[in-house]
Amino acid sequence: MGFNHNAGPQGPVGQMPPPGGVVPASAEWQEFGAQRFNKTAKGSRSLLTVLIVITLILVVLSGIRISTLAGNTGDQLIVHIASQQDAVIDLRQSVAISPYLFGANVMPKIGSDSVDAANTGVMPYSSQLAQGLQTMGIKMLSYPGGAWGEQHVLSDTQLNDFNQMLSDTKTTGMLQVPLGGTDPAQTATQWVQSMKSVKFWTVGNEPDLTMTADAYAQQFIQLSTKMHQANPDIKVFGPEVSSYFDVNPGTTDADGHAWMDEFLQKVGAFEKQNCGPGKQYSFYLLDGVSFHYYPHMTPNVQPSLLLSSDNEWDYILPGLQDQIKSSLGRDVPVAITEMNTNPAIGPDGTPMGKMAPAYASLWLADTLGTLMNEQVQYASFYSASPSVMNPTPLFALDGSETAMGRVYELFTHLQNQVVPLAVQDDPLAVFATTDKDHKTVSLLFVNKTPLPQVAQVNPSTLTVSQGVWPSQNAKIAPYGLAVLTLHRDTAKAEGFSFVPPSRADGTVDPVNSAICGARIDPVVTSVPC
Repeated sequence: MGFNHNAGPQGPVGQMPPPGGVVPASAEWQEFGAQRFNKTAKGSRSLLTVLIVITLILVVLSGIRISTLAGNTGDQLIVHIASQQDAVIDLRQSVAISPYLFGANVMPKIGSDSVDAANTGVMPYSSQLAQGLQTMGIKMLSYPGGAWGEQHVLSDTQLNDFNQMLSDTKTTGMLQVPLGGTDPAQTATQWVQSMKSVKFWTVGNEPDLTMTADAYAQQFIQLSTKMHQANPDIKVFGPEVSSYFDVNPGTTDADGHAWMDEFLQKVGAFEKQNCGPGKQYSFYLLDGVSFHYYPHMTPNVQPSLLLSSDNEWDYILPGLQDQIKSSLGRDVPVAITEMNTNPAIGPDGTPMGKMAPAYASLWLADTLGTLMNEQVQYASFYSASPSVMNPTPLFALDGSETAMGRVYELFTHLQNQVVPLAVQDDPLAVFATTDKDHKTVSLLFVNKTPLPQVAQVNPSTLTVSQGVWPSQNAKIAPYGLAVLTLHRDTAKAEGFSFVPPSRADGTVDPVNSAICGARIDPVVTSVPC
C-alpha cells in the first residue's frame, strides 16, 4: 500500500486510495466501524462522566441527610396526651436551671433575742429541719423573712444562727437589710462586712405598703451604694414590693406613680449618670428586680382559679423584662422572694382562708415548672418555718414535711437542664428536663383534674434509630404529680409520684418510686409507670 507524503487533513502521512479511487467494502466497513467506535467511546465516556458526577452529588446529599439525621438521633421525643396537642421535646434547646429557683424563707430561731427586744425568734430549728431542707433540694435560704425584718433588728447571735443554718443545709444565703432603725446604711454596711458567706441581699420588705416609690428608690440607692462599696461581689435586689402582676399601673403610691415603674426609672437614671466603666462607681446598684407573688388576695379562692394562675406569668415576666431593659438600659434577673397561694393577712387586714393542700400542692408544682420554663433564676417559698401555718409552710409543727415540702422533694428527681415546652397545659401540665449530655430525660406531669391521665412518650420519627430512647407510658393519678425518667440507649426507666392529701388529718404520703415495667396492678394510677 502506498502512502501520500504530502500534508493533508489526516496529517503528513495519509492512506492512499487504491487505483480507480474506489474503496473496497471491507475498507469502508473498517472506516465506518472505526468512526462508530470513536463516537461510541466518546459518548460512553461522556455518559460515564455524567453518571459519576450524579453519583457523587447523591453521595454528598445522602451524607448530608444521614449526618443531619444522625445529629437528630436522640435529640427529640414526643409526648402524646389524649386530649391535648402533642409536645415535641427538642433536647438541643435545653438551658441550665438555676439552683436558686429552689429557695425558702426561714426565720430567727425560737427564743433568740433581737437588738431591740428579747425572745423575738419564732422558728423551731433542729437537725431534722436542716436535713428536711436538703431532702427537698432547697438551695437558697432567705432571712429573716416577711415583716419580721422591719419590726426587729437582727442581733449578732441571730446573724450567727443564720450562718449556721447555711452551713447545716449547704445552701446560699439571701439576707434582708431593714429600712428602719437609727442608721440603716451603717447597719447594712456592717452586715455585709461581717456576713461574708451571704451572696445575695434585699433592701426592705414590701415598701409599697408604707412608702412612695421615690422615697424608697432614694434609700435603695444610698444603701446599695454603701453595700457594694463594702463588698463589690455581692448582688443587691429590690424593690421587694408586696405584689406585681403586669406592667399596667397596678400598685400606685401616694403620689399616683406606678410603683415598679417609678422605682426602675429613678434607679436607672442614677445608674446611667454614675455607674459603669469610667463613671464614679464601677458597679451597678440593682442586680435583680424582686417582688412577692401571692396569686390570690381574697379570703375565699376557687381552686379552679388558683390552678389556672400559672398563665399569669405569660403577662408578668415579658412585660417586666421589657420594663427593666427600657429603664436601666440593661438586663437584670427577676427574683420572686416570697411566694405562696395567698398571704396570711389580706391587704385590708382580713385573715386569709387556707387553701386545701391538694390544690396548693398542684399550684406549687405548676408554678415552679412554669418559672423553670421561663428561666427565672431566683424564687423563695414562704415559708419553711412551721410557726407560719397560714399559708401552708414546708414543715408541720412536729417537723415533718407538708404536702408543699413533698412537691420540692419531687423536683429533686428532675435533671439540671430545662427544655422549654410551649404547649397546652390543661388538664395535664408537662415539663421536660435533661442532663447536660442529653443521656437522661425526666418529665414532670401535673394532673389538675379529678380523672386519671395517661401520657405516651416516644422517640421522634425524625431519628435514624427508633431504639435510641425507649417508648414509655405514664399514668398520673387524679390531682396527682408524677416524674418519669428515661435513659438513652437503654430500656431502663423510673417513675416517681406524689398524690397530695385530700384528708383533713394532716397525714401526708411520701414520694413513691417505681421501676417501669414492674407494675403489679395495671389499674393502680398511684404508680406512674
